[in-house]
Amino acid sequence: MASFDQGCSIIQHEGGSDMGISTEVLSPVMYADVAKELRRSERVTVSCHLTYSGFTEDALIVGEGTAVDLSKEGVGIEGNQQVEPGMRLTLCLALPDTEGPLLIDEVRVVWVKGSRFGVESVLIDRRSRLRLDHFLLYKKLKAPAGDERISLRLNL
Repeated sequence: MASFDQGCSIIQHEGGSDMGISTEVLSPVMYADVAKELRRSERVTVSCHLTYSGFTEDALIVGEGTAVDLSKEGVGIEGNQQVEPGMRLTLCLALPDTEGPLLIDEVRVVWVKGSRFGVESVLIDRRSRLRLDHFLLYKKLKAPAGDERISLRLNL
């Protein structure tokens, strides 16, 4: 399945295809529609502090940033350390609840545009998954009427 966002290149996943979509021939509106269709779950706009770490070929990177959107499948991040598509990271996300930080053991960087990037979850423990699902449901229920950006499909 192809994943992309923010006018960035399409990433081909193992065993997948790029579906023949070129961002050069799509208008911004068409591009947004196609990107939305390819997402497995809708996003919730958030502003949560996070840290991330991972390895490049040369070194360990440790960065800080803000989660700007969140879904069951991944996170949109504004970060202070450069990452590259395909890179594997560990995230520590400070959700605005009474529990401690939420740890996502492994995510894969899907797209990068400047200091902003998107990751998809690869490995998350059951407790963290349940906590994330609960937080997303809470945000969905508290969303103002008519807010089209916040939508959630639950797979129960």
